[in-house]
Amino acid sequence: MRGIVDPGAERLRFVQEAVEVLGDGSAELEVARAKVELGSALRRARRRRDAREQLERGADLAHRCGAEALAARARAELVSVGARPRRVAFSGISSLTAGELRVARLAAAGMTNRQVAQELIVSVKTVSAQLVAIYRKLDVHDRAALVEAMRAETERVA
Repeated sequence: MRGIVDPGAERLRFVQEAVEVLGDGSAELEVARAKVELGSALRRARRRRDAREQLERGADLAHRCGAEALAARARAELVSVGARPRRVAFSGISSLTAGELRVARLAAAGMTNRQVAQELIVSVKTVSAQLVAIYRKLDVHDRAALVEAMRAETERVA
């Protein structure tokens, strides 16, 4: 609370402390709120890159928790630091574009890059580039982890 009401540099210190204390624990909504507050404080301190990172994480968590007002506030803050958020989520399955989602599903089904390219009528280079983006957004590093991430998301939604 002091991170919200205290003025100046103390505010930033208290919000950073709140994020550290909460960690990435089970209180996801509180973590989201703290990350958005930290991002806002960093923006006011003219630390745009740091602010953007915290705001994206806060927006993702808020979206996953169903806190749409908080997610909208985070997106508004992102715009004010120069970001151009085009999606509601920045990570996870919901952050994938339609093309990336098609590639992810086919790759998770066991198709090679060449097979995916032939199926979607795109180049192998396009498939490779989309897989790089998919891996980054899903925080995975190989096909086996991609399969697991796709399965976990399907189970979570169902």
